[in-house]
Amino acid sequence: MLKTIIKKDISLMLKDLKIQIYCSIILILFIMSSFTFVSELKKEQKKFQNEINTQFQLNEQYTNNMMRFISEGRLNYFQKPSKEAIVVNKTGFPTHITSSPTAFIPKIVTLKPHPKNNISLSWLFIIGIIESFSALLFSYNAISMEKLNGTFRLQLINNVSRISVFLSKYLGLLLFFTFLNIIGMTVSSSLIYLLLGTFFSQIATGGIALMVLSIPFISFFILSGLLISMSKDYRSNIVVALSFWLLFSFIIPQLPFLLADKIYKLQNQNEFVKEYQKKMWNKFDKWSKKYDDEKTGQFKVGGNGFLKEGYRSGAYYEMSQVKGKLYKKRILDSIRQINLINKILMISPYSILENSLCKIMELGVYKLDKEVSQFEEFQAEIEAKLKRIDSENPKSLHLFYNGAWSDRNVLTDNLVPFSDKPYPNPNELILTKFSKDSLTNKINKSLINILILIVFNLVTLSVSILKIRQFDVR
Repeated sequence: MLKTIIKKDISLMLKDLKIQIYCSIILILFIMSSFTFVSELKKEQKKFQNEINTQFQLNEQYTNNMMRFISEGRLNYFQKPSKEAIVVNKTGFPTHITSSPTAFIPKIVTLKPHPKNNISLSWLFIIGIIESFSALLFSYNAISMEKLNGTFRLQLINNVSRISVFLSKYLGLLLFFTFLNIIGMTVSSSLIYLLLGTFFSQIATGGIALMVLSIPFISFFILSGLLISMSKDYRSNIVVALSFWLLFSFIIPQLPFLLADKIYKLQNQNEFVKEYQKKMWNKFDKWSKKYDDEKTGQFKVGGNGFLKEGYRSGAYYEMSQVKGKLYKKRILDSIRQINLINKILMISPYSILENSLCKIMELGVYKLDKEVSQFEEFQAEIEAKLKRIDSENPKSLHLFYNGAWSDRNVLTDNLVPFSDKPYPNPNELILTKFSKDSLTNKINKSLINILILIVFNLVTLSVSILKIRQFDVR
């Protein structure tokens, strides 16, 4: 009986002109998303290559003398253009990290979290924003209209249970949206292949993940709409449905980002600069107190007379280590802030959907965390290589600090603080990729999000069943 009712409901939906127009609009959006993605990807690839080429030129300029390179050169990480953007266009963190070669001092453009940019034509936007509203729009009066038309009472007379009527509406709509998304993603993926002549595994992984996650996501909004449709004051159902959608799809996902500093306060730029300058010079003062002697005028750290002994280089190197730790801490604090915000956002189905996708596809903060860690390993490898090359130079005093280039003129006998030979392979100073977790680990990390979404569905379903049992069909 239930199967028959579901078929009838779906058949009636597909014959409805409004539904046909809606399906056409959704498919057009999926098609437009393909063209937008391909256009943006080509622009990003061109920009990415220009950035790489510019940095290569700088590296060739700086690395023709390693002593200059450790003073003025930089190690860079450039994030490759995101092939996952068709699924979810995640913004909020920079795509470029840079550091000194002598110490890990990671710098990124901004540490402030941004409110989510929902208005980007990705699959997430189509499903998460448009279809969540459509699910409410198609269900907010589904039960009340059955009552007003008298068909609810008629079905009860013909031994169709109240729960069967409810489930037919629910499953019919869920199947409708599921098949619409499968068709839309398939068409969109096919167009990308035709336009680029290749297909990315990231799109397949992201598409499957979004397809699976969209089922409990859309289900929640359908169940919520059906629950709203059982209200006694059915005239206000559309207002309640719209308010519900705005709350869970826009207001809640935006609010924690706007209150970020209240939730987990970060240092502003002036406070941060004062802190690292104070701690750096405190370190310098400790060296100065230990080795400088004002009475005899032997300033081993602050003067040039004892440069060969390495007192100053030791002080400056430790100062750079202090600065590096504070820069790294600042980035990690920002990551902690975002992670705390994401925990608060677990009350929003849209945020759960987005964050689950980002974990599975390693985007946003989930990517930055690993990028910083791997970039630190990269910097340590380059630092070790610089020291190894320097150790082979008989003229070098092996004074490894970022002031070596400016102090070279003080030395005599053709000695140099650090090797003045060229760095053998400047191109290896740029990092463009990082290793990823296995798909199994990424899915495991997102399981808690998925379970919360399922709990939302179970709670809403339970309340709806209790409500339908007491629903007055007169």
